[in-house]
Amino acid sequence: MTLADISENMQNCEKLSMNVGDALRAAVLQAIEEGRITCGIFSCAKLLETSPEKVMFCILPEVTSDDVTVRIQHTLTEAYCAENDIRIIKVSSPAGLQKFVLDSTTGDNNPLGRVNCKDCSCVIIEFPKTEPSEQDKCLAQYGFPVYGYHQPIIDLPI
Repeated sequence: MTLADISENMQNCEKLSMNVGDALRAAVLQAIEEGRITCGIFSCAKLLETSPEKVMFCILPEVTSDDVTVRIQHTLTEAYCAENDIRIIKVSSPAGLQKFVLDSTTGDNNPLGRVNCKDCSCVIIEFPKTEPSEQDKCLAQYGFPVYGYHQPIIDLPI
C-alpha cells in the first residue's frame, strides 16, 4: 500500500463521515452476521497458525495488566501478525472490547448463535468471501503496519 492509496482511503472515509470506532463497529457487526469472527487468544492463535491468509484484522486490547503471560501472548501475536502482513487494530480496553463484541453478538446480529465470544483477549476478523465493504476499507488504513512506530490505540464507541 502506497502513500497515495492511504490518502485515497482516508478521503473515502471522510466522505462517509465515519470515524475509526464506527468503522470497527460496522466491521464487527458484518463479520458476526457472516460468521467470519474468532474470539479468544487460543482460538485466534490456532487460526493464525493454520490459515493466516484468511485473516483481515487482528483486534487486540491494550494490555493494562501487570500479568507477564498476557503481555507475552500479545507481543507474540503482534509479531506473528506483523510477520504475516496482518493488520493489527489496537483498542483502548479489554473490558470495552468485550462489551463491544458481546453487545454485537446478541439478538438479531447473531441469529443463528454462530458466534460465542466470551474471551475477547484477541478478536480476529476474516476476509469476506466477496469484496470488502467500505467500512472494512476505512478500517484497513488504521491497521496498516508501519514498522518502527507504535500502533494507534482506538477508543471504542460504547
